[in-house]
Amino acid sequence: MITGETKFCFVVGGSTTNSLSPIIHNAAYKALGFENKFVYGAINTEGDAKDVIEAMRALDIKGYSVTIPYKEIIVPHLDWVEKNAKTIGAVNTVVNQNRIIKGFNTDWVGGVAPLKKVCDLKGKKTAIIGAGGAARAIVFGLRREGANISYIFDKSRGRATKLAKDLCPDCEVEKMDKIEKAGDADIIINATPVGMKGTMENKTPLPKAVIKPRHIIFDIVYCPEKTVLLKEAAQRKAKVVYGTEMLIHQAILQVEMHTGCRMNEELSKKVVNAVNNALKRSGVVAS
Repeated sequence: MITGETKFCFVVGGSTTNSLSPIIHNAAYKALGFENKFVYGAINTEGDAKDVIEAMRALDIKGYSVTIPYKEIIVPHLDWVEKNAKTIGAVNTVVNQNRIIKGFNTDWVGGVAPLKKVCDLKGKKTAIIGAGGAARAIVFGLRREGANISYIFDKSRGRATKLAKDLCPDCEVEKMDKIEKAGDADIIINATPVGMKGTMENKTPLPKAVIKPRHIIFDIVYCPEKTVLLKEAAQRKAKVVYGTEMLIHQAILQVEMHTGCRMNEELSKKVVNAVNNALKRSGVVAS
């Protein structure tokens, strides 16, 4: 039952209709025994980033998960930003602590964790498709793990060049018409919305012919779980990594930050199991 003591958290962005975040966060609250203490929803907004933050302050909203287009443009409107998020230049987690609005980044942890399950990242040649907030976080995480960022591809050469300058100045920057060069890498990551349900669901950022069996293909798009890119990667016998894995890993950290509940390994496993079961019941993830 929702009461005056219930805390509200939301995913905010330009298109949250198909977001899995409400399923994940509410499943986590239930697993932690916070089912009536916290409620998580989704808000579609095209408002100015400053307005989004001021609404949080005025309504005493406890937490935001931030998605496109706010990850980078929201940063100047926060009262405080953690060091890693400052370095990345993007925020995906906002916490209201007594109306002091703080920004964090959990995307980099979420982006690295599923890849570490399938390989040792140290020295791995990696190609990143996209240069937005999520791409910046993943590049930051990969560099921390010792991976070699070989290429950044983006439709905007200027944005890709800025990412390279800020986080991996030794990598090669290319526009999308040179995407075949991604085949030289060991790991290829799609950090763009291409393939997302409702907009570009039938498209892929990477030609099928570029994909080889030796590749690890990671698509951060999570709805649908099996994007065109990942279906074609599986057909080419490459190792695939699903965007749902990144989403769950980064969301678990957000739940900690929003609720103030620091989860030990046992609690984390309980939450992950609850989230996976909720996603299976929803039909998003295959049983």
